[in-house]
Amino acid sequence: MKKSFIFSVLLITVISFSVSHAAASPRMQMIAEHPELKPGEVTNIDLRISDISPVYGAEMLLTFNPDVLEVISDNPDSGNMEIQPGDFFDLNQQHFPLQNRADNKAGRVYYAMSMLNPAPEASGEGVLIRVPFRAKAVGDAGLSVEKIRFGTREGKGITPEVSTAQPLTVISGEKNPLRFLIASVFLILIAGLGLIFRKGRNRM
Repeated sequence: MKKSFIFSVLLITVISFSVSHAAASPRMQMIAEHPELKPGEVTNIDLRISDISPVYGAEMLLTFNPDVLEVISDNPDSGNMEIQPGDFFDLNQQHFPLQNRADNKAGRVYYAMSMLNPAPEASGEGVLIRVPFRAKAVGDAGLSVEKIRFGTREGKGITPEVSTAQPLTVISGEKNPLRFLIASVFLILIAGLGLIFRKGRNRM
């Protein structure tokens, strides 16, 4: 009986250890509303956090190629290019915004905030920020999360793993003239062969 009890305790301990170590680590992804853009087109980039334990604030720096992209704002005349916070933190509760701005010359987006007591913590998954971009020219978008750090209510820092996949490509909207010429010649040949075939049948 005693041996069975000891075995059960050891088994529960091993299972608990395995489950705790199998838990997913927090991860940050950049997700584009439209993965391919042509110059002049607009898309939103969401920074989505997942599998994160309870946190009370965040700070981040997103960089981009200012020759290819520009951040657009609902209120450009305000003098501050603000970006849209996501739904991860409940901003209807008491909170303190530390940074919320975009620099289109330097190609940087800054965001930092903290919840305030007695506001609840946030955990799990959700969108931290949404950044609206307009494509300016064909090229490498250069999107990169240079810094991302969450903080707990007690002041402990949590740094999630960041996906390195590029979510956005700016492509040319111009037609390839050589490709268009080849297609035109092909259609003319098909039409000519069809005409010759019909004439041959009529003579028969």
